[in-house]
Amino acid sequence: MSSQQRFIQDAVSGADPVSFLGSLKAAQSQLLERPTEVAAANVRLAIGLDAAVRATVQCATGAAVSAPLSPATGDKRFSDPAYRQNPLFFLLEQQYLLGCQFVTELLDAAELDETEDAKARFAATFILDALAPTNTLLGNPAALREPSTPAARACCAAPRT
Repeated sequence: MSSQQRFIQDAVSGADPVSFLGSLKAAQSQLLERPTEVAAANVRLAIGLDAAVRATVQCATGAAVSAPLSPATGDKRFSDPAYRQNPLFFLLEQQYLLGCQFVTELLDAAELDETEDAKARFAATFILDALAPTNTLLGNPAALREPSTPAARACCAAPRT
């Protein structure tokens, strides 16, 4: 192991004492041994994206459309009507939900032991939640409509050092 690799490993292990990143790395290693399951998850993602684009085109024409995926019960991030009425927000929501489903399928395919699986799912959920379009100004219709709302201020706030 090179000194640079050792430095990175030491820095990561110090910043991640519970080894969440290690669990994701374990999932990656397991998935490298399961190309068929990974390919199947990719095919399902492609089919889902195709369905999302088709539904978006229908939404753009004003037709009533059924979304390929719906947010989990209790997930209020996509409760704004713009995610049903505006084709761009509709597609943004669908792409995000399909990406989350894809990651879940990959973690299922990795077949990690119970502890590693729980840590990998926690880390993946944390990352995916942080990447939700509702956490950005352009992906948050409420923040775009009302720039003085707390949601808009939170999206635009400069990080404090």
